[in-house]
Amino acid sequence: AGENRLRVGVFDKQGRAMEDASVECVINKCGDSTMKHYKCTHIGNGYYQTALSFDNAGCMEVKANVSRANDTLSYTNKVYIEK
Repeated sequence: AGENRLRVGVFDKQGRAMEDASVECVINKCGDSTMKHYKCTHIGNGYYQTALSFDNAGCMEVKANVSRANDTLSYTNKVYIEK
């Protein structure tokens, strides 16, 4: 719980950093429909980052939405946040 940073790496099929993407992360507690949206800032070398905070410990679903030109990709992962 508390303030944290989430960093997302965005690379093409050849492993080259994608410097011009738009990245948004959507986070919700597993089993809860309330979602928090975070816009990520490009920090260099294909990495995008945002500050976020978790109200409670437990299972969280983290979804990264990556857009560039007419392409969009979403990746979802579940993480467990400890106090």
